[in-house]
Formats: sequence, structure tokens, C-alpha cells
Amino acid sequence: MDILISSNLERLLFELADRKAGPILDWMNQLATQGWYRISHDALDRLQSLFYGGFADRMDTSRAIKEAFEKYGYLLDPHSAVGYSVLQKYREETGDGTPTVLASTASPFKFNRAVLEAIGRDTSHKDEFSLLQELSSIVGQVVPAKLAELKFLAEVHQGVCEKEGMAKVILKFVGMD
Repeated sequence: MDILISSNLERLLFELADRKAGPILDWMNQLATQGWYRISHDALDRLQSLFYGGFADRMDTSRAIKEAFEKYGYLLDPHSAVGYSVLQKYREETGDGTPTVLASTASPFKFNRAVLEAIGRDTSHKDEFSLLQELSSIVGQVVPAKLAELKFLAEVHQGVCEKEGMAKVILKFVGMD
């Protein structure tokens, strides 16, 4: 999947271009040939009037997990914590207190070590499966079945490589070395 060529993005751009196909074709052609495109100033102004953008670093993300857990008893996964953190920054910056739905995007069980560390738990010298159980007891939910069954499955891939050697490892893996 190439997320740079997203149908949702094309639909948004179509609306920003006053439902004219010409600019969209130009932008998508630029993307295909140059690897990037630049929308018109008018479309950019409209886009910026509709959306707020932000980011959260590792510390912001951990704070968001801890805050949401302490305030609401809800344990966020790191991806959703980024959204929560940016929402808090938006509210502080704009004063906008509009009730908001923040859709959670993943399970905290997939990121058990990071989530447990964010809420102040010691994860040192613990394996992933004991961390899953600890998380389960904290939130009162059963470990998702597919994660729980990993404990009983054979390890298929054991190789580890440095980033610089990744291309060579992948070529070997697919039989093209």
C-alpha cells in the first residue's frame, strides 16, 4: 500500500480544489514523477482552516498515557496517546473545549512494555508474556487471543540486522542474494 497515493487524500484535495479534477490530476502526476507535489495557496489556506496539526515526542506520548489512565481509567496505546496529546495541545493553544471523540487506533497490549513504563511500572527483567499478564490484571481485560497464543508458537525468524544491512538481508530472505 502506498500511503502517499491515498484515495482519502485525493477526495480531500478534490474538495479543496472546488471539485475540479484538473488540479488533482496535476498533483498526482507531480507525485508520480517527482515524488512530491505542492497544492495551491488557496487550497492550502482552506486546508489549514479545517485541520490542526501537531506531534508528540516519546515523553509527550508517555505523559498522555499516564494522564489518561489516571484521569479516566483508560489505558491508551502509544498511537492513540499521540492523538490525545495533540488534542490537549490544541485545546491549550486555542481554548476550544468542544466535546471531542478520540478514536483509539490500537491496543495497549501490542505495546505492553511502553504502556506499563508510561504508567510507572517496572518492566526490567520481565518477558513480554508476563508483561501481557500484568497489563491484563491492571485493566481487567483478557489478553487478546492472538497475542496470548504467541507464547505457544515456535519462533520462525531469529535474525537481527543493523539498518545498513537491511537491504542485503531482505534480498537473501526473498531468494535474490
